[in-house]
Amino acid sequence: MTTLNLQVSASSDDAFENAASAMTLTGAAIPLAAAGQWGGLRFLNVTVPNAATVNTATLQIYIASTSNDNVYLDAYGEDVDDAATFTTSAANISGRTLTTAKTTIGSSNVGAGWYSINVTSAVQKIINRAGWASGNALAIILDALTSVDVQLRTWDHDTSLAAKLVIDYTVAATGLVIPRRTRTYIRM
Repeated sequence: MTTLNLQVSASSDDAFENAASAMTLTGAAIPLAAAGQWGGLRFLNVTVPNAATVNTATLQIYIASTSNDNVYLDAYGEDVDDAATFTTSAANISGRTLTTAKTTIGSSNVGAGWYSINVTSAVQKIINRAGWASGNALAIILDALTSVDVQLRTWDHDTSLAAKLVIDYTVAATGLVIPRRTRTYIRM
């Protein structure tokens, strides 16, 4: 097993889309406060080989305060081989192709600080794509649901509090050939 620790590493790699499809790439938080809002998190240099087994994939988000800590959302992956950074084009998060696999979270008053979301199934779908290659970028898309009220810290606020993705994976064994021992006979 190998563990890969990733973190959002640029301003345009964590983004917010409001219900009117307007994009924000900078700011101290991704403020998900109503259904129809979206958050996007992109991770670079995902060195998981194509078709590796993803044992666990955990998205870690930093929740800004106990005043905004109701986590009601669906977490998807972006269903592409190499995710592009977010832009200010309208609907640049909601308009992306989502994985069929998702994780639904419905938790109130989770507190401030790091909060973990299991995104194993979505990450596995991306890694299994025929065009996936080790080193590509991977995006996690957050779709706000009714009752959501959460503010996630961003790279622009504090780079150490930007979202993290931890992937534990196993590479399938290849056809390892073990040489046969040869016997040497000595004639006397």
